[in-house]
Amino acid sequence: MREESVNLNPKHSIIVTGVSLHPIRTPRISGDASQHVLIRLETDSGLVGVGEYADITDLPLTMPDLGDLQQSLSHVLCGQNAMEMARLDHLLSLLFTGRGDVGIYTGSLRAGIEMALHDLAGKALGVPVYVLFGGPVRTRIKVCFPIFRNLNEQHVEQNLALVERLLAEGFDNFRTYIGGNPDFDERFLSRLREQIGDRITVQAFDFSNHVHPSEAVRLTNRMRKYYEPQYVESVAPVYDLQGMGEVRAKLDIPVSEHVGNARQAIAMWQARAVDIINVANSSHGGMRESLKVFAVAETLGLRTILSTTQETSLGTAAEAHVGAAVVNIHYPTVAIGPKLYTEDPARNKIQYEAGYMIVPNGPGLGIEIDWEKVEALRYEIGWRDYGIDHSVPDIHDRKWKVDLGTGLKGVRKK
Repeated sequence: MREESVNLNPKHSIIVTGVSLHPIRTPRISGDASQHVLIRLETDSGLVGVGEYADITDLPLTMPDLGDLQQSLSHVLCGQNAMEMARLDHLLSLLFTGRGDVGIYTGSLRAGIEMALHDLAGKALGVPVYVLFGGPVRTRIKVCFPIFRNLNEQHVEQNLALVERLLAEGFDNFRTYIGGNPDFDERFLSRLREQIGDRITVQAFDFSNHVHPSEAVRLTNRMRKYYEPQYVESVAPVYDLQGMGEVRAKLDIPVSEHVGNARQAIAMWQARAVDIINVANSSHGGMRESLKVFAVAETLGLRTILSTTQETSLGTAAEAHVGAAVVNIHYPTVAIGPKLYTEDPARNKIQYEAGYMIVPNGPGLGIEIDWEKVEALRYEIGWRDYGIDHSVPDIHDRKWKVDLGTGLKGVRKK
């Protein structure tokens, strides 16, 4: 039986004619900085789609060759109809398959490409991306603000002042990263209790997979006398499902973990390792994959968090469009990049009001990029600015966790 040909309306045919990559660097309010790559797709219609390969300094000591990557992406995408998103999404899933640890890094790149394609499709149809997903079910999303590691007394003072400032702006929900230096973690939380009290909610203690499961239990019990978290996250090395399950059995607090795809969510559920899964476009390879993970979570009865790798306004908008279109979000989102960065490539940054993120409602992702600003923020990606501690702790020193004070100099995030 011969397949019938599909005659597309010209409005439904947007051919990619060019791909360009634009590396930028955005300072953080903490004093650190993150590097991103904006992915720009030119088309025969004159429309431009933009995506974000975000926060790539959160990766190990590897960086892509952008010249080679741009040529490769041009070879894959030029001549393709950007409106054929289902087919292109499947193609990208085949080309950017993760093997071992590299999966999370190709996921971030794939998410950036998919973001640009959806931006094009939305602009071509004159609708926000969430309309392509059947939304919105909400137009604003409650926010949880991350408080990064307390490695010394200065960090404690900075973080206390930050919470005071954010509370005045309407942010009253926070997560704190635990385990870099437990003594200063405790000092921060005790001071926070004295100064702020119950005016805030501590959504989570986040261990970032840096501690042994037994240490996560011990530190949780040590810190919870100041604030009772709604859940604990990343309480064991990333692939230690048994360790996560052990923590879950020992604590009367829900356990959360990031997932790389729907299959991993199912594996965690089967292992009874978690109560909550952390859903982020950059982890899964894009918005469509995130929607699949949310659907699996709903089927399995797992709770969810709309997560992030802390993108600029562009990537945060992609998270917002997913959050607008799914019903089963159970906790405030941690997509707060535009408030963390002191610079942003967008003309119209993501807006936050009274502790909520406002979902953009313009065509596509709803974010207009300032290309002159992109040029001003241009920064050839690399690790050259970071000092590396080459020492390896001896097991007899009992340094069972990553020493974040001597690893990447000055890097406190996560």
